[in-house]
Amino acid sequence: MSGRKKNKVVHSEGHGIISNIIEKCDEEAKNKSFAFTVSQATKRAAYYAGVSESLIKSIRKQKKELSESGEGSILRTPGKKRKTRPEHTVVNIDDFDK
Repeated sequence: MSGRKKNKVVHSEGHGIISNIIEKCDEEAKNKSFAFTVSQATKRAAYYAGVSESLIKSIRKQKKELSESGEGSILRTPGKKRKTRPEHTVVNIDDFDK
């Protein structure tokens, strides 16, 4: 029944998202109505996860591209841009350093 593997670590950001979903579902249960209609899936997903609709759309697009290319279902997060050092750095060494 569970969609995740056993013994997989859920980090703090994941816990925050899950907590947000639980809170929103409890709120809907208390009000006995959904915040958004079933046909508004993007709005519902953004509301439950506590993220923007544009992020949901971006993830859907990435998931679709992965399924079409057959690469698998692992969504990648862009890494931090780091400055690279030039390979041939000229270092002046004076007589004292020698």
